[in-house]
Amino acid sequence: MFSFEDLKEREKSSFVLDKSILRIICDTGTICLSAIRQNIAHLEKALGSKIDLDQIEKICDKYAQDGLIRKV
Repeated sequence: MFSFEDLKEREKSSFVLDKSILRIICDTGTICLSAIRQNIAHLEKALGSKIDLDQIEKICDKYAQDGLIRKV
């Protein structure tokens, strides 16, 4: 079971990942998932955990569904 502080920390790291991916996409234009993965490698150190490609793809799919980005 998670404490409130644990949940708050997990939410904060999810927010950082979401916004970092959106910033990378906006700054670079058309970009593939593996390139996004390379660009967020520094976040792995900061968050202290490995970020898998499936997680990145889910975030990109969410942004595409919301109309913020376009999948090509």
